[in-house]
Amino acid sequence: MFGRKKGGSETKANIYELLESNYHTIVKKWIDKVYDSYPEDGAKFLRNKKDPFANPVGFRITRGIEGLVKELITEEPSEGVEEFLDSILRVRAVQDFVPGDAVAFIFELKKVIREVLAKQLRDNIRLMEELLDVETKIDRLALLAFDIYMGCREKLFQLKVEEIKKRPFLQLEGVSCPSAALSLRQMKTLREQLNLVGSRRDSEQQGH
Repeated sequence: MFGRKKGGSETKANIYELLESNYHTIVKKWIDKVYDSYPEDGAKFLRNKKDPFANPVGFRITRGIEGLVKELITEEPSEGVEEFLDSILRVRAVQDFVPGDAVAFIFELKKVIREVLAKQLRDNIRLMEELLDVETKIDRLALLAFDIYMGCREKLFQLKVEEIKKRPFLQLEGVSCPSAALSLRQMKTLREQLNLVGSRRDSEQQGH
């Protein structure tokens, strides 16, 4: 799905060889783009705390980004793409990112690649054509990321509904208790959100 497309000049590096040789630079710049999507204090913490136990979010982001770049440039892509995306998106689902903001970091990879390879791409029609192939794969990656993120959000809503159902005051027959009435309203809101997620996914599937 995201593997290397064979071809290109034998005497000049193709786009995938250039991506591979610039792997570490691309990873670092893309991670910085992800951190920039957080508030200033949060971004500073993510950048400065290297201990995975003290900074598990930063660890998951780094692991996910490294894996995704490897999958983009590898000859034989694995099923690990979804795992690497999930590593990042599961955290963003808990942090209540709206869907567009949650997956926007995927498109930042296009900017990173164009920045890192700016010199090689200049006036090189062959490389620009190969780059379009890479960017198409990134677009598909973004669609997959959206599906994974919405799946994570749906699971969170379901867990919240189950948690509310288990609260003792919900066993009252009436809603005279203010806290019970509030919780029933919360359940109604959560159900509406779940229905909205389901209807969106159904409409997307029908559209395909």
